[in-house]
Amino acid sequence: YARQYREEIRTALGGVDELGISTGATAYEIKSLFGRAATTARRKCRGLLDYGLCKLLALMIHHEERVFRESFAAAIGLKEPAAPQKEEFESAEDYQVAEEAYYAKRGKFEAKLEAEIQKAIENQDIPPGVVGLIPDGDKRVEWRWTGPVFEESTEDILNSSIVVRNLQELGVNSIDALRVLYPSKTDEERAAMLNGYPFRMAQATQSSIGTFLSLISQMRQTPHPQAPDLPLLADPRLDLTPYLYRAFEFLKRELTYAGQYSDAPGTGDPAELDAIERARLNAGLPIDAGTAPTFIPDPGAGGTALPGTSFAADGPFGQRGLQGSVPGAPVEFERQQPLPISGSILSADPAGTGLSGVAGFGTGLPASGLRYG
Repeated sequence: YARQYREEIRTALGGVDELGISTGATAYEIKSLFGRAATTARRKCRGLLDYGLCKLLALMIHHEERVFRESFAAAIGLKEPAAPQKEEFESAEDYQVAEEAYYAKRGKFEAKLEAEIQKAIENQDIPPGVVGLIPDGDKRVEWRWTGPVFEESTEDILNSSIVVRNLQELGVNSIDALRVLYPSKTDEERAAMLNGYPFRMAQATQSSIGTFLSLISQMRQTPHPQAPDLPLLADPRLDLTPYLYRAFEFLKRELTYAGQYSDAPGTGDPAELDAIERARLNAGLPIDAGTAPTFIPDPGAGGTALPGTSFAADGPFGQRGLQGSVPGAPVEFERQQPLPISGSILSADPAGTGLSGVAGFGTGLPASGLRYG
Protein backbone atom coordinates (compact mmCIF):
# COMPACT_ATOMS: atom_id res chain seq x y z
CA TYR A 1 0.00 0.00 0.00
CA ALA A 2 2.82 2.42 0.82
CA ARG A 3 4.52 1.78 -2.53
CA GLN A 4 1.25 2.25 -4.41
CA TYR A 5 0.53 5.44 -2.47
CA ARG A 6 4.01 6.78 -3.27
CA GLU A 7 3.50 5.88 -6.94
CA GLU A 8 0.22 7.84 -7.05
CA ILE A 9 1.90 10.88 -5.48
CA ARG A 10 4.75 10.78 -8.00
CA THR A 11 2.26 10.42 -10.86
CA ALA A 12 0.21 13.40 -9.62
CA LEU A 13 3.39 15.51 -9.55
CA GLY A 14 4.14 14.58 -13.15
CA GLY A 15 6.93 12.12 -12.39
CA VAL A 16 7.42 8.36 -12.51
CA ASP A 17 8.11 6.10 -9.56
CA GLU A 18 10.85 3.78 -10.80
CA LEU A 19 10.18 1.42 -7.89
CA GLY A 20 6.43 1.33 -8.38
CA ILE A 21 4.36 -1.84 -8.75
CA SER A 22 2.69 -1.07 -12.09
CA THR A 23 5.51 1.02 -13.57
CA GLY A 24 9.14 0.36 -14.16
CA ALA A 25 8.90 -3.33 -14.97
CA THR A 26 11.79 -3.03 -17.42
CA ALA A 27 14.47 -0.43 -18.07
CA TYR A 28 12.97 0.58 -21.41
CA GLU A 29 9.53 0.95 -19.83
CA ILE A 30 11.04 3.32 -17.25
CA LYS A 31 12.58 5.39 -20.03
CA SER A 32 9.32 5.54 -21.99
CA LEU A 33 7.37 6.52 -18.89
CA PHE A 34 9.84 9.31 -18.16
CA GLY A 35 8.53 11.02 -21.28
CA ARG A 36 5.59 12.00 -19.10
CA ALA A 37 7.98 13.59 -16.62
CA ALA A 38 9.77 15.42 -19.41
CA THR A 39 6.48 16.70 -20.85
CA THR A 40 5.33 17.88 -17.43
CA ALA A 41 8.66 19.65 -16.87
CA ARG A 42 8.40 21.34 -20.26
CA ARG A 43 4.88 22.57 -19.52
CA LYS A 44 5.86 23.85 -16.09
CA CYS A 45 8.90 25.65 -17.47
CA ARG A 46 6.87 27.14 -20.29
CA GLY A 47 4.23 28.41 -17.88
CA LEU A 48 6.76 29.67 -15.35
CA LEU A 49 9.32 31.11 -17.77
CA ASP A 50 7.76 31.82 -21.19
CA TYR A 51 4.54 33.32 -19.82
CA GLY A 52 5.96 34.26 -16.43
CA LEU A 53 9.46 35.44 -15.66
CA CYS A 54 10.57 35.94 -19.27
CA LYS A 55 7.40 37.90 -20.02
CA LEU A 56 7.90 40.06 -16.94
CA LEU A 57 11.52 40.75 -17.87
CA ALA A 58 10.44 41.69 -21.40
CA LEU A 59 7.85 44.08 -19.96
CA MET A 60 10.53 45.58 -17.69
CA ILE A 61 12.82 46.15 -20.68
CA HIS A 62 9.95 47.70 -22.63
CA HIS A 63 9.13 50.00 -19.72
CA GLU A 64 12.77 51.04 -19.26
CA GLU A 65 13.01 51.88 -22.97
CA ARG A 66 9.85 53.98 -22.67
CA VAL A 67 11.36 55.78 -19.67
CA PHE A 68 14.50 56.44 -21.73
CA ARG A 69 12.49 57.96 -24.60
CA GLU A 70 10.42 60.15 -22.28
CA SER A 71 13.43 61.35 -20.27
CA PHE A 72 15.45 61.93 -23.45
CA ALA A 73 12.67 64.05 -24.93
CA ALA A 74 12.50 66.08 -21.73
CA ALA A 75 16.30 66.49 -21.64
CA ILE A 76 16.54 67.92 -25.17
CA GLY A 77 13.47 70.10 -24.70
CA LEU A 78 11.27 68.21 -27.15
CA LYS A 79 7.67 68.66 -26.00
CA GLU A 80 5.16 65.91 -26.64
CA PRO A 81 1.92 67.11 -28.28
CA ALA A 82 -1.11 67.17 -25.99
CA ALA A 83 -3.74 64.55 -26.76
CA PRO A 84 -7.28 65.83 -27.39
CA GLN A 85 -10.06 64.74 -25.04
CA LYS A 86 -13.60 63.99 -26.17
CA GLU A 87 -15.09 65.97 -23.31
CA GLU A 88 -13.46 69.19 -24.57
CA PHE A 89 -15.34 69.19 -27.90
CA GLU A 90 -19.00 69.84 -28.55
CA SER A 91 -19.35 67.66 -31.67
CA ALA A 92 -17.79 64.45 -32.90
CA GLU A 93 -16.65 66.13 -36.12
CA ASP A 94 -14.53 68.67 -34.24
CA TYR A 95 -12.98 65.89 -32.17
CA GLN A 96 -12.19 63.86 -35.29
CA VAL A 97 -10.41 66.84 -36.86
CA ALA A 98 -8.42 67.41 -33.67
CA GLU A 99 -7.60 63.70 -33.48
CA GLU A 100 -6.23 63.67 -37.04
CA ALA A 101 -4.15 66.76 -36.32
CA TYR A 102 -2.84 65.16 -33.14
CA TYR A 103 -1.73 61.99 -34.90
CA ALA A 104 0.06 64.09 -37.54
CA LYS A 105 1.91 66.00 -34.82
CA ARG A 106 2.55 62.73 -32.98
CA GLY A 107 4.18 61.22 -36.06
CA LYS A 108 6.50 64.20 -36.47
CA PHE A 109 7.33 64.06 -32.76
CA GLU A 110 8.21 60.35 -32.87
CA ALA A 111 10.29 60.78 -36.05
CA LYS A 112 12.26 63.72 -34.59
CA LEU A 113 12.76 61.93 -31.28
CA GLU A 114 14.02 58.79 -33.03
CA ALA A 115 16.42 60.84 -35.14
CA GLU A 116 17.78 62.64 -32.06
CA ILE A 117 18.23 59.32 -30.22
CA GLN A 118 20.14 57.77 -33.13
CA LYS A 119 22.28 60.89 -33.41
CA ALA A 120 23.11 60.80 -29.68
CA ILE A 121 23.96 57.09 -29.86
CA GLU A 122 26.26 57.58 -32.86
CA ASN A 123 28.04 60.49 -31.19
CA GLN A 124 28.06 58.67 -27.82
CA ASP A 125 26.73 61.81 -26.19
CA ILE A 126 23.66 61.19 -24.03
CA PRO A 127 22.27 64.34 -22.41
CA PRO A 128 22.45 64.51 -18.61
CA GLY A 129 19.37 63.42 -16.70
CA VAL A 130 18.41 60.64 -19.12
CA VAL A 131 17.51 57.36 -17.39
CA GLY A 132 16.39 53.95 -18.59
CA LEU A 133 17.63 51.59 -21.30
CA ILE A 134 18.58 52.65 -24.82
CA PRO A 135 16.07 51.14 -27.32
CA ASP A 136 18.12 48.60 -29.21
CA GLY A 137 17.41 45.09 -30.46
CA ASP A 138 14.73 42.59 -29.58
CA LYS A 139 12.90 42.83 -26.25
CA ARG A 140 12.11 39.15 -25.99
CA VAL A 141 13.75 37.17 -23.18
CA GLU A 142 14.43 33.49 -23.79
CA TRP A 143 15.61 30.63 -21.62
CA ARG A 144 17.15 27.27 -22.34
CA TRP A 145 17.07 23.75 -20.92
CA THR A 146 19.72 22.76 -18.41
CA GLY A 147 19.52 19.17 -19.61
CA PRO A 148 17.06 16.46 -20.63
CA VAL A 149 15.54 13.99 -18.20
CA PHE A 150 17.29 11.13 -20.00
CA GLU A 151 20.60 11.57 -21.82
CA GLU A 152 20.24 10.73 -25.50
CA SER A 153 21.98 7.61 -26.73
CA THR A 154 23.83 7.32 -30.03
CA GLU A 155 20.75 5.68 -31.55
CA ASP A 156 18.55 8.59 -30.47
CA ILE A 157 20.97 11.10 -32.00
CA LEU A 158 21.07 9.08 -35.23
CA ASN A 159 17.27 8.99 -35.43
CA SER A 160 17.11 12.75 -34.86
CA SER A 161 19.66 13.32 -37.61
CA ILE A 162 17.55 11.23 -39.97
CA VAL A 163 14.55 13.42 -39.15
CA VAL A 164 16.67 16.52 -39.85
CA ARG A 165 17.71 15.17 -43.24
CA ASN A 166 14.11 14.29 -44.13
CA LEU A 167 12.99 17.79 -43.17
CA GLN A 168 15.69 19.32 -45.35
CA GLU A 169 14.54 17.18 -48.26
CA LEU A 170 11.03 18.60 -47.78
CA GLY A 171 12.40 22.13 -48.13
CA VAL A 172 12.77 23.11 -44.47
CA ASN A 173 15.80 25.35 -43.99
CA SER A 174 18.70 24.06 -41.95
CA ILE A 175 18.17 26.29 -38.90
CA ASP A 176 14.57 25.15 -38.44
CA ALA A 177 15.50 21.52 -39.10
CA LEU A 178 18.32 21.59 -36.53
CA ARG A 179 15.79 22.43 -33.81
CA VAL A 180 14.99 18.71 -33.73
CA LEU A 181 18.64 17.78 -33.18
CA TYR A 182 19.59 20.69 -30.89
CA PRO A 183 16.43 21.88 -29.10
CA SER A 184 18.36 23.66 -26.33
CA LYS A 185 20.29 25.99 -28.66
CA THR A 186 19.07 29.34 -29.95
CA ASP A 187 18.66 30.19 -33.63
CA GLU A 188 21.82 32.32 -33.52
CA GLU A 189 23.82 29.41 -32.13
CA ARG A 190 22.43 27.06 -34.78
CA ALA A 191 23.35 29.59 -37.47
CA ALA A 192 26.87 29.82 -36.01
CA MET A 193 27.17 26.02 -36.21
CA LEU A 194 26.46 26.16 -39.96
CA ASN A 195 29.76 27.88 -40.79
CA GLY A 196 30.97 24.90 -42.82
CA TYR A 197 30.13 23.93 -46.39
CA PRO A 198 26.92 21.85 -46.76
CA PHE A 199 28.19 19.77 -49.68
CA ARG A 200 25.23 17.38 -49.76
CA MET A 201 22.69 20.19 -49.67
CA ALA A 202 24.62 22.13 -52.33
CA GLN A 203 24.97 19.05 -54.52
CA ALA A 204 21.27 18.24 -54.32
CA THR A 205 20.29 21.86 -55.02
CA GLN A 206 22.66 22.12 -57.97
CA SER A 207 21.27 18.86 -59.31
CA SER A 208 17.73 20.19 -59.11
CA ILE A 209 18.80 23.41 -60.84
CA GLY A 210 20.35 21.33 -63.64
CA THR A 211 17.08 19.41 -63.93
CA PHE A 212 15.18 22.70 -64.33
CA LEU A 213 17.63 23.90 -66.98
CA SER A 214 17.39 20.66 -68.96
CA LEU A 215 13.59 20.83 -68.73
CA ILE A 216 13.69 24.37 -70.11
CA SER A 217 15.91 23.18 -72.96
CA GLN A 218 13.48 20.37 -73.78
CA MET A 219 10.51 22.76 -73.65
CA ARG A 220 12.38 25.05 -76.05
CA GLN A 221 12.67 22.22 -78.61
CA THR A 222 9.18 20.76 -78.18
CA PRO A 223 6.35 22.34 -80.27
CA HIS A 224 3.27 23.54 -78.47
CA PRO A 225 0.28 21.20 -79.06
CA GLN A 226 -2.11 24.10 -79.69
CA ALA A 227 0.41 26.21 -81.68
CA PRO A 228 2.88 24.00 -83.62
CA ASP A 229 4.80 27.03 -84.88
CA LEU A 230 5.73 28.03 -81.29
CA PRO A 231 7.78 26.09 -78.74
CA LEU A 232 6.23 24.80 -75.55
CA LEU A 233 8.34 27.28 -73.58
CA ALA A 234 6.38 30.17 -75.13
CA ASP A 235 3.30 29.30 -73.06
CA PRO A 236 3.23 31.77 -70.12
CA ARG A 237 1.40 29.25 -67.96
CA LEU A 238 4.41 26.91 -68.12
CA ASP A 239 6.97 29.42 -66.89
CA LEU A 240 9.76 27.77 -64.90
CA THR A 241 11.60 30.98 -64.08
CA PRO A 242 10.08 31.41 -60.56
CA TYR A 243 11.07 27.85 -59.64
CA LEU A 244 14.60 28.45 -60.89
CA TYR A 245 14.89 31.68 -58.87
CA ARG A 246 13.61 29.90 -55.79
CA ALA A 247 16.26 27.21 -56.17
CA PHE A 248 19.00 29.86 -56.47
CA GLU A 249 17.67 31.71 -53.39
CA PHE A 250 17.58 28.49 -51.37
CA LEU A 251 21.15 27.63 -52.37
CA LYS A 252 22.32 31.15 -51.49
CA ARG A 253 20.62 31.02 -48.08
CA GLU A 254 22.07 27.62 -47.24
CA LEU A 255 25.59 28.79 -48.12
CA THR A 256 25.47 32.09 -46.21
CA TYR A 257 24.39 31.02 -42.72
CA ALA A 258 26.49 32.71 -40.06
CA GLY A 259 26.06 33.68 -36.43
CA GLN A 260 25.74 37.42 -36.73
CA TYR A 261 24.08 40.06 -34.58
CA SER A 262 20.89 41.31 -36.18
CA ASP A 263 19.35 44.55 -34.94
CA ALA A 264 15.60 44.10 -34.79
CA PRO A 265 14.03 47.16 -33.12
CA GLY A 266 10.30 47.05 -32.59
CA THR A 267 10.00 43.26 -32.48
CA GLY A 268 8.54 41.56 -29.49
CA ASP A 269 6.81 44.69 -28.27
CA PRO A 270 3.88 43.97 -25.94
CA ALA A 271 0.43 45.28 -26.79
CA GLU A 272 -0.18 48.69 -25.30
CA LEU A 273 -2.68 51.54 -25.33
CA ASP A 274 -3.01 54.12 -28.05
CA ALA A 275 -1.38 57.51 -27.34
CA ILE A 276 -4.75 59.23 -26.82
CA GLU A 277 -6.08 56.44 -24.61
CA ARG A 278 -2.88 56.47 -22.57
CA ALA A 279 -3.30 60.21 -22.01
CA ARG A 280 -6.88 59.63 -20.88
CA LEU A 281 -5.70 56.82 -18.63
CA ASN A 282 -3.12 59.07 -16.98
CA ALA A 283 -5.75 61.78 -16.55
CA GLY A 284 -8.20 59.36 -14.91
CA LEU A 285 -10.79 59.68 -17.70
CA PRO A 286 -12.80 56.79 -19.15
CA ILE A 287 -11.03 55.11 -22.03
CA ASP A 288 -12.40 53.52 -25.18
CA ALA A 289 -13.93 50.08 -24.61
CA GLY A 290 -12.33 48.82 -27.82
CA THR A 291 -8.82 49.10 -26.38
CA ALA A 292 -7.33 46.99 -23.64
CA PRO A 293 -4.94 48.62 -21.17
CA THR A 294 -1.98 46.65 -19.94
CA PHE A 295 -2.30 47.95 -16.36
CA ILE A 296 -4.91 49.96 -14.48
CA PRO A 297 -4.58 51.55 -11.06
CA ASP A 298 -6.14 49.80 -8.10
CA PRO A 299 -8.60 51.96 -6.12
CA GLY A 300 -7.63 50.04 -3.02
CA ALA A 301 -4.00 51.09 -3.49
CA GLY A 302 -4.70 54.79 -3.75
CA GLY A 303 -5.38 54.85 -7.49
CA THR A 304 -8.44 56.01 -9.40
CA ALA A 305 -11.03 53.62 -10.79
CA LEU A 306 -11.31 53.92 -14.55
CA PRO A 307 -14.88 53.49 -15.83
CA GLY A 308 -15.43 52.02 -19.25
CA THR A 309 -12.43 49.72 -19.07
CA SER A 310 -13.04 46.46 -20.89
CA PHE A 311 -10.05 44.51 -19.61
CA ALA A 312 -7.58 44.80 -16.75
CA ALA A 313 -4.57 42.56 -16.29
CA ASP A 314 -2.61 41.91 -13.14
CA GLY A 315 -0.65 45.12 -12.82
CA PRO A 316 1.88 46.49 -10.39
CA PHE A 317 -0.90 48.43 -8.64
CA GLY A 318 -3.20 45.64 -7.58
CA GLN A 319 -5.30 42.60 -8.37
CA ARG A 320 -6.94 41.61 -11.63
CA GLY A 321 -10.07 43.64 -12.26
CA LEU A 322 -13.48 42.69 -13.54
CA GLN A 323 -15.52 44.91 -15.82
CA GLY A 324 -19.18 44.68 -16.74
CA SER A 325 -20.54 44.89 -20.25
CA VAL A 326 -22.33 48.15 -19.47
CA PRO A 327 -20.29 51.18 -20.68
CA GLY A 328 -19.30 53.52 -17.90
CA ALA A 329 -19.59 50.93 -15.13
CA PRO A 330 -16.82 51.19 -12.53
CA VAL A 331 -14.06 48.63 -12.32
CA GLU A 332 -14.59 46.04 -9.59
CA PHE A 333 -11.87 43.73 -8.37
CA GLU A 334 -12.15 40.04 -7.63
CA ARG A 335 -10.98 40.42 -4.06
CA GLN A 336 -13.89 42.82 -3.42
CA GLN A 337 -16.59 40.50 -4.77
CA PRO A 338 -18.76 38.24 -2.59
CA LEU A 339 -18.80 34.55 -3.28
CA PRO A 340 -21.83 33.35 -5.34
CA ILE A 341 -24.32 31.10 -3.58
CA SER A 342 -26.26 28.13 -4.87
CA GLY A 343 -28.79 29.20 -7.52
CA SER A 344 -26.92 32.40 -8.43
CA ILE A 345 -27.52 33.82 -11.88
CA LEU A 346 -25.50 36.22 -13.99
CA SER A 347 -25.79 39.98 -13.78
CA ALA A 348 -24.60 42.82 -15.99
CA ASP A 349 -22.98 44.45 -12.98
CA PRO A 350 -20.10 42.46 -11.46
CA ALA A 351 -20.78 44.11 -8.12
CA GLY A 352 -24.34 42.72 -8.14
CA THR A 353 -25.87 46.15 -7.32
CA GLY A 354 -26.86 44.91 -3.91
CA LEU A 355 -28.92 41.99 -5.21
CA SER A 356 -28.46 38.72 -3.36
CA GLY A 357 -27.81 35.65 -5.46
CA VAL A 358 -26.40 37.55 -8.45
CA ALA A 359 -23.03 36.46 -9.83
CA GLY A 360 -22.50 39.15 -12.49
CA PHE A 361 -22.56 39.40 -16.30
CA GLY A 362 -26.16 38.60 -17.19
CA THR A 363 -29.70 39.89 -16.98
CA GLY A 364 -29.35 41.47 -13.56
CA LEU A 365 -32.51 39.79 -12.25
CA PRO A 366 -32.54 37.88 -8.97
CA ALA A 367 -33.02 34.14 -8.81
CA SER A 368 -36.70 34.62 -7.78
CA GLY A 369 -36.59 31.76 -5.33
CA LEU A 370 -35.41 29.23 -7.91
CA ARG A 371 -32.69 26.95 -6.62
CA TYR A 372 -30.65 24.75 -8.90
CA GLY A 373 -28.45 21.90 -7.80
